[in-house]
Amino acid sequence: MDRGKARDVNEAARRFAETLAESYRVVYGQAAESAERQQRLAQEFSELVANNLRESRPRVAARAHSDS
Repeated sequence: MDRGKARDVNEAARRFAETLAESYRVVYGQAAESAERQQRLAQEFSELVANNLRESRPRVAARAHSDS
């Protein structure tokens, strides 16, 4: 292989490696954002369930007293 072709092959390999690395950075960034979003949604859901349970407890207790 002559020097010109070798240089072209090396340049193509370098560009490919840079593109691949950038793709991995994008995917990793999206995965991290998704994990943070899932964690936040799970926390919000947990808080909603806890609040609903706290709010329903007095009604259940009042109903138990009225049934007696």
